[in-house]
Amino acid sequence: MSRPLEIVLHVPKCAGSTLEGHLHAHLGPPVFWSAPKRTRSLPLELFGRKYRATLPAAPDTIRAVSGHYIGRSVETLFPGRQMIRSVLLREPKSLVLSWYNFRMMRYAAQGMAPYPFGLHLRCLAPDPLSHFLLSHWLEIPWLRLARMTAAEKLVRLEEALGQFDFVGDISECDQLVAALSKRLGLPEQAAKENSGHAWAGLTSWQPLRLDTLAPDDREALTARTHLDACLYARVVEGKDAPLRDASSFFDSEVRRPLAELKRRRLRGLMPRTNAPAPWPDPERPT
Repeated sequence: MSRPLEIVLHVPKCAGSTLEGHLHAHLGPPVFWSAPKRTRSLPLELFGRKYRATLPAAPDTIRAVSGHYIGRSVETLFPGRQMIRSVLLREPKSLVLSWYNFRMMRYAAQGMAPYPFGLHLRCLAPDPLSHFLLSHWLEIPWLRLARMTAAEKLVRLEEALGQFDFVGDISECDQLVAALSKRLGLPEQAAKENSGHAWAGLTSWQPLRLDTLAPDDREALTARTHLDACLYARVVEGKDAPLRDASSFFDSEVRRPLAELKRRRLRGLMPRTNAPAPWPDPERPT
């Protein structure tokens, strides 16, 4: 009888690097497969499936799969296997702030310049947690996402996450590591990878917090995370939260390329340093 397959969905800034680092260190490839990006020559938004669907070994050899790019179609590569699905999520405002601080510290370590939080916000899709799950795990292409209402997206997300064996907050990382390790026969503690503390040691960047945000930025952050806040409250906190009016995905996405161009200009073209990354992940989003 085939062993169960552990599927660990890696949502950005939700301790996924710690989980992947633990699996990589103690299982190693190909027993652990971090599925790579499907292509670097075309925008991933054009595709449903975001990962390269070529297994590195026979399906029965692989015991755990993770990565930013995996979608639920990965399960079809392992016919007959029992799937154990796990994901860590994060309070939406905390996620967006962590993403900003991570970028600023990484750029500073590489000799590049910071840019304002408001620009960072405009460079992300509205409700980035929800749209990451919709586009990556559910593999919904951009054009279809642009036609869906926020209510339709919420229904799809609740249904999909309801099929996971473990959906928890980032604070439950240690519990998930212990559960994974027990099933896989690994050490039950994991070294923290790609954490803000690790990056802070490489730069003098002072992390931005919610209470230090400018009022306009705090208001914009709230407005752009209504769907995320509702989803998090429902699937992580178990609350019957109402869905408030969400930001228009289409309107935001139409404007996002201009914000990206400005971001690339402001972060500068200063020479990169050789500052090491706490977890060497060439697929990490920039």
